[in-house]
Amino acid sequence: MSDSVNLSAADGKLSRFTLGRLVLQAALVALLCQLIYQYMPFVRIAENWLADFRTVALQHPSAQSENLVILTITEETLASLPYRSPIDRRLLQETLIDLENRGVRAVGYDLLFDTATEAGRDQAFFTSLQQARVPIVVAWAEEEDGVTERQLRFLSEQLTGLPRGLPIVLEDAHDKKVRNVVLRRVNEAGSVPGFSAALAGVLNVAIPESDSLILRFRKGPAPGIDRFRKYPLHTLHLLPDDWFRDKVVMIGVDLPNADRFQTPFSSGSANTSSGIELHAHALSQLMDNDIPQKLKSRDFYLLLFLCALMGFGIAVVSLHYLIKLVVSLVFLGLLWGGGALLYTHYELTIPLLSPTLAFGLALGGEGLSQWQKLVVRRQFILNAFGKYLSREVIAELLLDSKQLKLSGEKREMTFLFTDIAGFTALTEKIDPEQLVRLLNGYLSLCSEIVLRHGGTIDKIVGDALHVIFNAPLQQPDHARRAVDCALELDKACESFRQRMQTQGIILGITRIGINTGDCIVGNFGSELRFDYTAHGDAINTAARLENANKATGTRILVSKSTRDQYRQMSFRSVGNLRIRGKTRKMMVYEPLPESALQLAWLERYEDAYAMMSSDTDESLRLFKVLLAENPSDSLLCLHCERLEKGDRGSMIDLSSS
Repeated sequence: MSDSVNLSAADGKLSRFTLGRLVLQAALVALLCQLIYQYMPFVRIAENWLADFRTVALQHPSAQSENLVILTITEETLASLPYRSPIDRRLLQETLIDLENRGVRAVGYDLLFDTATEAGRDQAFFTSLQQARVPIVVAWAEEEDGVTERQLRFLSEQLTGLPRGLPIVLEDAHDKKVRNVVLRRVNEAGSVPGFSAALAGVLNVAIPESDSLILRFRKGPAPGIDRFRKYPLHTLHLLPDDWFRDKVVMIGVDLPNADRFQTPFSSGSANTSSGIELHAHALSQLMDNDIPQKLKSRDFYLLLFLCALMGFGIAVVSLHYLIKLVVSLVFLGLLWGGGALLYTHYELTIPLLSPTLAFGLALGGEGLSQWQKLVVRRQFILNAFGKYLSREVIAELLLDSKQLKLSGEKREMTFLFTDIAGFTALTEKIDPEQLVRLLNGYLSLCSEIVLRHGGTIDKIVGDALHVIFNAPLQQPDHARRAVDCALELDKACESFRQRMQTQGIILGITRIGINTGDCIVGNFGSELRFDYTAHGDAINTAARLENANKATGTRILVSKSTRDQYRQMSFRSVGNLRIRGKTRKMMVYEPLPESALQLAWLERYEDAYAMMSSDTDESLRLFKVLLAENPSDSLLCLHCERLEKGDRGSMIDLSSS
């Protein structure tokens, strides 16, 4: 890949390998290695192993924590109770009272109180929690954690007003080891702190803004002595008060087959840690303001770039290969030794295998040259089709180019059409350069979303996109993909429109129509030039639905055939449309993002909609109530206007529009 280089005695410059080309090649190699790190599981596993080795081998012993004590529910504890699960609430109540009397600083329960036991004991325990004289934090769970509605209801009823936290640790996707815990989870309902973060909150300890925390896994002061003092819960009455005074007490299970996780100290299934120990590590770090910093993506890329640049530099300099070998080994020794020093002195863990790979690829020369030739061939297909087909389709075409032949088949597909309202008028008001920038930004945004959802961009006509789902690759969930894509497009295009408005460009809304049906799809054209496209009435219907948004005041319209294949999504009924070119009426819907509030509102809307055929007066009254709550809802305005004019039923005639 790189030519041999001689140093000119006259000017000392590289004669055949310019510095600019060297830097460019190093940048490309760094980018390649960053992608390998991100997408090659065996590389991530190897990097994890190297990081774990530093954690285990290079970490200095630490004194036992003076702030935290762990009380564990062990097999011996369970053996002393009348039943194993749930944990006897009387024991927990007595423990809480005992800890209060000992003057503890706070108590955290890594136990999920989601099930009733004996009524009297339950009431006494939960009353004790509510009336506790010390801060209490209880474990919490949400629907996405696998708990049922009944369990959630019990949690909400019994733990109202108590600080709560999600006792979630993060297992690495590649080796299933825990190196991080959750500090907070943000979803539509709001932000819920992690268990250790919730405890830190009641202790007035600052919590980082990140959603997770890297664990240090501090060693104890000596082999066989843990970082945290840990006692079986049933032995509490035997222990001195001073061992607990002004301490944060964390209560959880320490059982051989429950709530156990692999850590950097684990070997197979041996040396696993309980969940309560992991949360104790996290809380201890928060209380000590010991917040490890992850190597930023930019700094990681710079490290890869410098290693690749060094590799190219050694490769291009006219030196004996033995000297190059010695210099290379010295450089790698400095890299790996520097990684060890960064960990021991600054507790910063950097990847080592990927920088070594960047250095080796750059130094390889001929191997990198062959790699570049392969990239050029693959890049040709990516450049030719990458803007119109999803990456999955491109990958299949790269594997089997015979698919690019004239052929066709009948297949059920979902079609999505978009169009910007009033775009033609806008083109007459702004200068061409501004129009090109606006259109390119808009289409790039939309295309990226479409491809991410697996859509095939059939055509781009001006500002409009024609998209196919379920072709060329089979997508059993093509209807879901199309609707999800439309919702993301709607959100992104509205944001884009608002940004343009701040720049003085009044851009219309993006209207979207979706329909599912059978069509013929394939490569149509001549042997010299062809297009991969589809033909059929289902396509025209999708286009008509996009246009029908003008009359209904909506931004997305979905046909019944699409809705029937995506029952998990919430839709509101728009009406039975009679559209141009169709003899039969078509029931259409508008997809709505799900939320508890949205679902309640949708139920009221559907009640009003259902009455349009039976009781127009009551229907109009209900629609007006909804309209008062949502004055900007154009569909509600349409229904109210129709009913006030005496129209009955849900049929909307658009055959002349």
